[in-house]
Parts: sequence; structure tokens; C-alpha cells
Amino acid sequence: MTPGEKIKRLLSDARRSTSWLARRAGVSGTAIGRVVKGGSTAVEIALRITDALCVDVRWLWSDADWPEAGPVQSADSPRRIVKTVTTVTETYFE
Repeated sequence: MTPGEKIKRLLSDARRSTSWLARRAGVSGTAIGRVVKGGSTAVEIALRITDALCVDVRWLWSDADWPEAGPVQSADSPRRIVKTVTTVTETYFE
């Protein structure tokens, strides 16, 4: 699965557009469009896209397939933090 395919799926699952991603990443819509279509991009733009999507940089920019458990989130992703807190809370209070 290419980075562009992963980005498209992440946006689709979140019901977001490439325009939203461009604003959130602080890059041009053209830069996002180029990546989604399979083009290359500067490292800084790649990192901004990764941060905006809250996913692990190694997973997004690799050719790895979509994992059954969902995309690998970055360590500081708000979703990952909530999942960790929930797991710890359930462990201690069950």
C-alpha cells in the first residue's frame, strides 16, 4: 500500500478532505495532491502530513499494508494516549 493510498484511506475513514489535511499540516493543497497521486515530497512536508494525521512516520511512508488493528499511531497521538489511559484504567478498576 502506497503512502498516497494510506492518506486517502485515513482521510476517508475520518471523513476529512485533502483541503483539511493541507490546512492542518500547514502545506499547500498542491503538495498534498502530489503525495496522494504517488509523487515524492520534501521531508519537512512528509513530517507535517504525518503529524497532522497522528500516525507513525515509519508506517505511513513505508509500503506496509493496512494493519487489521488500524494504522500505527504516533507515540504522542491523542488517540493513542486515550487508549493507553483507558487500558490502564480498566486494568486497575475491573
